[in-house]
Amino acid sequence: MFIISNIERLLIESNWVDNKATGKKVDLSFSISPLWNFDVKLKGTRNILTGNIDEPTEVYIDVSPGPWVKKCLNKEGMQEGNAVHQFGWIVTEILKIDSYRDGLALKVATEILIMSRIKLGHTNQYVRIVGHFLETVENKEKINKAREDFRKAYMLKKRWDKALSLLMEMDWDIDFDSTTYPEWLRPNSKVKKPAGRKIGKIIDLLCKAKITIKPPDSILSLLAVRAEPKRIKVKKSKERHLTGVQIREARQAKGWNQRYLAAKMKISQSMLAQIELDQRSLKPRIETKLRRFLEI
Repeated sequence: MFIISNIERLLIESNWVDNKATGKKVDLSFSISPLWNFDVKLKGTRNILTGNIDEPTEVYIDVSPGPWVKKCLNKEGMQEGNAVHQFGWIVTEILKIDSYRDGLALKVATEILIMSRIKLGHTNQYVRIVGHFLETVENKEKINKAREDFRKAYMLKKRWDKALSLLMEMDWDIDFDSTTYPEWLRPNSKVKKPAGRKIGKIIDLLCKAKITIKPPDSILSLLAVRAEPKRIKVKKSKERHLTGVQIREARQAKGWNQRYLAAKMKISQSMLAQIELDQRSLKPRIETKLRRFLEI
């Protein structure tokens, strides 16, 4: 419960455009809402003194995205299903970046695409100050620690350079400001850094540098087309579901009691009892396990 309560406190700020940009100004709306919604349901005997269920026999946790999905990645706001689909569509179908191996690159690319919609039509919509941009996609405390710790500074600079290198390999147009982003500071540079430059100071310099990151035209053209959710037809299985009588007879044939089978299944005995009495619907995952253990 402690973990869930902390996750529930995670907030996300959603931005969307109300009207077209006028000059250098644009009307925005934003909301701050929980990242995830949790509904926890416990089953068991309540302690009269404490009012709690100390040893629940069953725990059900329903997880759903917060209200932010209704306003995600669009101008005026979208319905929940379309918004979530579009976000997944951008990450998997357009960016095609491995979120585990190239996490920072994915964050950079996604942020650029989101802000390109919010700043639609702005002259400098793809221009960024590296420090401001890093604080958006990374933890600000992590950046501050990098200014003080040699190892953390080295790792942050290495991750940033790797992210930019990957985007350039994927034909993203990246332009380094010649005044604030010197050649020796750029990824894969063969120019030696000036003598006496400490890594912590390099992070300070990097955070003040100006950079332009623009997606390739192929991605921009894909984003111009609205991503509609695909309807997938699910074929219904012709195999009949197990009945409670079948499960009970198969269990008894093996000489197992309910407690033993429930332990093997990693479910509660009361759940198994309800299944055998046909008082509980049989989920496909549970049915598959029952068929395997009972050899039905």
